[in-house]
Amino acid sequence: MRGLSGKIAVVTGGAGRIGRAVVSRLVAEGGHTVVADINLPDAQAVAAQYGDRAHAIAFDAGTQHRCAR
Repeated sequence: MRGLSGKIAVVTGGAGRIGRAVVSRLVAEGGHTVVADINLPDAQAVAAQYGDRAHAIAFDAGTQHRCAR
């Protein structure tokens, strides 16, 4: 199934166990992901498994100014 083809999802906590599973499923469904995690090296390791389908960023959802736009 390719239900998410052309879509981009941001997965917060993407380097954790649940986040990794979510990233895997999104990519399997045809989507692209941004693996957002406070631990950038771990986020990069997750993203590296999916080539150009995933990108890693350092992100701390607990810091208000990082969430505001």
